[in-house]
Amino acid sequence: MKKIGLCIVILSMLLSACAAVPTFETLEGVELNEAPVKKRMAVTLPEEASVQTVNGENGRIYFCDGYEILLETMSSGDLNRTLLSLTGFGKDSLTLIQTKRNGNDCYECAWTSAGEGGDQVGRTAVIDHGGYHYCLSMTAPSDSASAIQTVWQDVLDSLQLLES
Repeated sequence: MKKIGLCIVILSMLLSACAAVPTFETLEGVELNEAPVKKRMAVTLPEEASVQTVNGENGRIYFCDGYEILLETMSSGDLNRTLLSLTGFGKDSLTLIQTKRNGNDCYECAWTSAGEGGDQVGRTAVIDHGGYHYCLSMTAPSDSASAIQTVWQDVLDSLQLLES
């Protein structure tokens, strides 16, 4: 009986040595940030913005008199991917103006493109707030774009982030 008891003690000691022992490391000077809280975008829409909108999973399209306004939230981390999705061009093909809006980086640009329905002009602003890109894009046929630039600038100037 003593041999069995001794075998059990030895066996339990051997098995406990096989258990995974967690290792911990500490990093000095590194802050652990919480995931950013998703915010809401707010813009002042022009009076001619249609009540009819197309709602998507991450955004909304407003149809106006001769142009469209798109508000969309995307995961951040790759500004090039975001701009490519919004404009069809990568950031190396665009002239970006980087500013700050309420302490967040904001990237603005304009572009033109040829399409099946004719030439298009667009403007966009992307606010980078931690884990999200908050995007505002406006597109119009190139022949009517110059007449609505003031309206577009007012919409861009009104863009802000609000707490959810």
